[in-house]
Parts: sequence; C-alpha cells; structure tokens
Amino acid sequence: MTRLSGIEEGIQRQTVSIRRHAALDFLLFTQGATWRSDSGCLEDTRKELRDTIHTWIETAAGDSPKIFCLSAAAGAGKSAVAHSVAERAKHLIASAFFVMRGNADRRSLSRILGTLIWELAGRNQRFGDAIGEAIERERALASADPVRQFTELLLPSIRYIDQTKPLLWIIDALDELESPRAFIDLLCHHIPKLPGNFRIFITFRPLPAFSIFGSLPNSEVKDIPLLTMASMEDLKLIARNRMQMVAVARGLTEWPKEDAIEQFTKKSEGLPIWVTVVSSFLLDSSEPKGAFSRLLEQHRSSSSPDNEIDSLYNTVLDACGNWKEESFVSSLPLVLGILLLVQRPLSVKSIQCFYQERDILHEMLPNIIHGLRPFLTTVQSSPPTSIYTFSLFDPLEFVHLTVRDFLWKQPRVKISLLRCQNELALHCLQALNSGLTDHMPGVGWLNDEDLEGVPIIPKDSVSEVLRYSSEFWIHHLTSGDTLSQPVLLELQSFLSTKLLLWTEFQTSTSRFQTWLPVRNFLKKVRNFLLRVSVCEIIDTMLPAEFDS
Repeated sequence: MTRLSGIEEGIQRQTVSIRRHAALDFLLFTQGATWRSDSGCLEDTRKELRDTIHTWIETAAGDSPKIFCLSAAAGAGKSAVAHSVAERAKHLIASAFFVMRGNADRRSLSRILGTLIWELAGRNQRFGDAIGEAIERERALASADPVRQFTELLLPSIRYIDQTKPLLWIIDALDELESPRAFIDLLCHHIPKLPGNFRIFITFRPLPAFSIFGSLPNSEVKDIPLLTMASMEDLKLIARNRMQMVAVARGLTEWPKEDAIEQFTKKSEGLPIWVTVVSSFLLDSSEPKGAFSRLLEQHRSSSSPDNEIDSLYNTVLDACGNWKEESFVSSLPLVLGILLLVQRPLSVKSIQCFYQERDILHEMLPNIIHGLRPFLTTVQSSPPTSIYTFSLFDPLEFVHLTVRDFLWKQPRVKISLLRCQNELALHCLQALNSGLTDHMPGVGWLNDEDLEGVPIIPKDSVSEVLRYSSEFWIHHLTSGDTLSQPVLLELQSFLSTKLLLWTEFQTSTSRFQTWLPVRNFLKKVRNFLLRVSVCEIIDTMLPAEFDS
C-alpha cells in the first residue's frame, strides 16, 4: 500500500509539473532569435576583442551582475562579434537575443525578457515549475509589462538557478528595439538586482541615449575602431575570403590580384557590411571583373563611411533592373515597400500569393527580388548551399539595417507608406476571407461545450500567408490615417462573415487578439472618409453588439 501511495504521489507531482510547464507557453518568447554558427567572425579576425570579452565572462567577480557594452557604427561587425561570443561561451548562455527592427517578434523588450525566462525554464526544472506556478496563479503575468515580469516572475524564481558559474545574457542591436529607453530603465533600476554571476553583453550603435552605460557601476564599454591597422588587417582577411568565394562561384582564376584586395580594403572604410554587399553584387553581375574594377575606380564620395555605403547601395540599385521599363519602375516601390513593412520575413512565394496570377506584379516579383539579392538574406536554420543563393520558398530579410535606412530615403524609388500599408491590409483581408472556413483546423471550438482549453494547431499545418495575415492584418489596417474603398469592402465582408472564425484560428495558432483597435480606428477615420461615400459601409461595421 505504501509503495502504491508513493507511485500515486509521484504521478501527481509529475502531473503538476507538466501543467506548470504548459503555462510557460503563455510567455511572449521568440524562437529563432538566438545565435547562429554561420554568422560569427571569420577565423582570426577581431581576435583580440573576442579574447577580451571571453576573459571578462570567465573572470568578472562581485555581488552584482556585470555589463559589457560593445558600441560601433552600423555595419562595423558588432553582430558577428556577438555570434562568435555566443558560440565560444555556449555552455554558459542563459539567452542570446538578436534584435531585428523588421521583425515584430524580435524588436520588443517583452520578447527579450520572455525569451530569457522561457530559456532558463528549459534549463532548470525547479525554476520552470516556479514560473509556471506564478503564471497559473495570475495568467496576466505572462504578457505583463517588462518591469512586472522582471520583478514578479524572474527575480522571485532566480534563486533556483546555479549561481556558482557565469551566466551569459546576450542582447545584440539594442538600437533596433521599439523602445530602447525601456531597456535602459530596466538596466539602470532592476537588472542590478540579479545575482552577481550574470554577465550581460549588449551591442548598439553609438547613439546619445546609450551614453549613460559608461557611468553605470560594473559596466565596461568598448568600441570597434574602424581604421586602425588591426581593423584594416581584419578587413583584408574578410575581403580576400569573400572575393575567393565569388571567384570559385563564377569560375574566375587568378582573380582578384593582391593590389586590388588592398584597394578594396581601403575603400571599405573599415566596414565589413561594405565587403559583404559588394561580394553579393559581384556574384550576380554579368561581368564581375569589370564591375569590381568600376567599383574600385569610383571617386570616394567623402570621408564619411555612411556616404561611401550609400554610394555602393546606389550602384546596386542602378543594376537591380531596367530603369527604362515602365512596369519595373512602377512595381519596384511597391515591392520594396512590402519588404520594408512586413512584420515578419516572408518568402517570394508567399508574397506572390497576395497577387492574382494575371497581376503583373505576380509575374515580375521573382525578377525584381533577384535584382535586389545583394540587399537581401534568408531566414533559415542552416547556411545556404552556395554563397548568397536562396529559393522562392525562403523567408527574406534585408542583409543589414543600413539597407533599410538607405531605401526609405531614396527619392527615385518614392515608396508610399500609405499605399503599401493599404496594399498589405487588402491582401491580408483577402487571404482571410478566402482561407478561413468552417471545416479547417483550429475553428469551431468556441461552440464545443465538451472541449477543455484552446486546441493548439501546429504552425506548419497552415500556410505561411494565412498565418501572417491572421496575425498582422490589424497592424497593417490601422497603421495609416485612411483606407481605400477596396480595403473597406474586404473588411466589411470579413467582419460580417469571418470574425468569429478568425478569433478561433488566431487563438489556436498564436495568441488571442482583440479586434477593438479596428473599431477605434474606423471611428477615427470616419469623418475623413465622408467625401468618398463609404460611411454606410463603416456604420455596418460598428454595431453596438461588437463592443463586447
């Protein structure tokens, strides 16, 4: 009897633990934001800096967490250093989060903190049980503001984590956060309460808001000098490596010469991103030798690295398509606008699905993307099979923040924010209106009285387009100050026939979202839309019963 009681108690404990760990799924965490083995520094580059950081990780002592700040210009290679640091110290990592402005899942402090808690819970069962128990008591903590999550979730449970060895927390590209100020406040007022074995490694561009880090106790700030002899030697190694990859891919022999590598290195102004984009550009060039010579012969625009990068990006833009062809010139701003405004990287195939086969953009999209390849990279778990190649099914993102900034300010492209947001809202609503049905997985459960909880639908069981549209139609719809009539008509159809299905589907595949921001937005733009005679449409979308 005693043995049976022990078995029963063990099963009960396991059941409680499983239930509490299931509660962790309510945290706002991001998978895929961690370090990558193919994204670090080239061997033998930035060696002194990387050794310094690793020594700091291993030897820093004291009762408070230690902070290492790496500050450098955009394109100087901060992220590569962070990836290398993570790989070398992977046995000590609590969490590594690489912020990305163009990805909604990778640019908020809530995501950074939720991912840290989620990853620690996966490494320590007692910590995970404590977090799960806290979320069971108050479900709202899972999506609470970062300060509450830090003080009411992380701090009370951190005692269960081993404090006898360093614990590394990496946050790369702090300047790309939605609200860097919120992280600065957390770092100044709350993070010092963590145990002294925490090592916090952060990277950012040298912006005025981050100057406070130099005055924080237990913090160290270093930069990456661009034009020192050591940095230029590193760049020469990177340039030689990239050019050899281009030569092999294009079947070029005894190219380029060493004096050309020297000139190329000097022209890079110490920025690895310059070398990366040039090598990608040459790979796609019809005449890589000539294109390389012309780049080297270009007059330096100024002593500013930013202007030198802009000059290179203009060269890439010049060659991305036929600027004398009207269909290309009219389509390019829309393609670039979509790539800049999507809230999660999408593949060419998914963007094509937004358009009917008879639409000219559906036909032109692959060719336009091909011309833009030097600006793009893929989101994937493993490196591409050959340099800078990707398929129509690979989600795409811009290779660097400097590319995004350059494209937004280009007068000849003339990207219309309002037009592109309306276009994305329209295509999201069309995808939902055609894709949501009564018989698909993840719907119908609100009327099932026997069902306990929300059914979870695996992400790979539904299309990328439908998942994206479900999650971000509200964002695209409400990001402008007006709506086109086609969008309003699709919205009317959606709210009258698909709203309940969407609520069930969205909750089953991701997280519950309220549609009330849409209602408030429609109220805001109603008077503006009087002149286009669509108020009767809006009025049908604002019945009182929707308020609940």
